Amino acid sequence: MARDTLFRHALASWVLRSWNCVPLKREGGDIGAMRLVLRMLGEGKAMLMFPEGTRSKDGQLQAARAGIGMIVAKAGVPIVPLRIWGTDRALPKGASLPRPAKVTVAFGEPFTYPLPANFAELRGEELKAVYLAIGQEVMRRIAALTPN
Repeated sequence: MARDTLFRHALASWVLRSWNCVPLKREGGDIGAMRLVLRMLGEGKAMLMFPEGTRSKDGQLQAARAGIGMIVAKAGVPIVPLRIWGTDRALPKGASLPRPAKVTVAFGEPFTYPLPANFAELRGEELKAVYLAIGQEVMRRIAALTPN
């Protein structure tokens, strides 16, 4: 998934679409993008999501947004934690071109998040709390990863 504004330039749009990126409108909830992601996951495709919703200015982890939890809960798929170091130097926020920098990637063990027994009955703030709890667990596992 990538924010829709990245698709404005022809070359970037072509590259992102060749990678099967799904454009996501970040204002409000983009139901169309979420449905497409759920369909792709249902077809057995993998999806790379950034739980924080944006790049970090200083390389420090941020809190997860509820969207990752919603996708995980509705799709019922395993999550593979992944952490990337060095992107704040390789492509800082606001930069349009990458810079030479060491980038390190680490993968964690796949896991599934156990939903509460009454999940289907939850609405409103209770449902959002579950989505946020999933996001927190994802971020906890990402934070536990170390560069090798």
